[in-house]
Amino acid sequence: MWVAEFRVWHKGSVAIELTKKYEVVTHNFYLNAFKQNGKPWVNKLIVVNGPDADKFVAEFHQDKRIHVQKIEGRQIFYTVPALEAFHTLCLDKSVFFFRPQVMKAGVLIWHIASWDKKDLLEVHNRLKKMKNARAEIVSIRQENFSFFVNNVMTGLTQKQLIAFQLACQLGYYKYPRSVSLEQLAKAAKLSYSTYKEHLRRAEEKIMPHVISYD
Repeated sequence: MWVAEFRVWHKGSVAIELTKKYEVVTHNFYLNAFKQNGKPWVNKLIVVNGPDADKFVAEFHQDKRIHVQKIEGRQIFYTVPALEAFHTLCLDKSVFFFRPQVMKAGVLIWHIASWDKKDLLEVHNRLKKMKNARAEIVSIRQENFSFFVNNVMTGLTQKQLIAFQLACQLGYYKYPRSVSLEQLAKAAKLSYSTYKEHLRRAEEKIMPHVISYD
């Protein structure tokens, strides 16, 4: 599988405009597509994080260009006409998202994949031809492929995975913690230093994906 990271700038996006204004990072998901009164629509979700998240949500909700269906905390469920959804203008059936889109500081970050490198390059060519958009390829490479969180977990060694699963199972990440590192090491039948290293290396790989997909 070929995978690529694009940095994209385009006009007309309410969310992109607001990420310029507020200190936030958003993760954007396409949920489904449907027809209503003969017209195609797309349901989307934005998850907003950052110091100005509440301000972003409030202003996004008030924008009359957006059909907001539901707001739950910092999650915004909304609908847009499919023909106005930016990705429909430059993607086709050969290319798909394998991570959520990320927006921050006015930039849209795409992680897209295809079975053929030329399909990813063709997306870049389409973007270059658009009047109100531009894009740059950050990276493009061939790699073993898996989706979202699975992509993180498969990057762990077996020892790191076992250490992390044990910590979750016994309540290390609860507040207050149900177990100490010393107790976890004993349960794993490892020395304190060895167990701590396995767990910390697992966290090092997992946490950047929890905070951001970029």
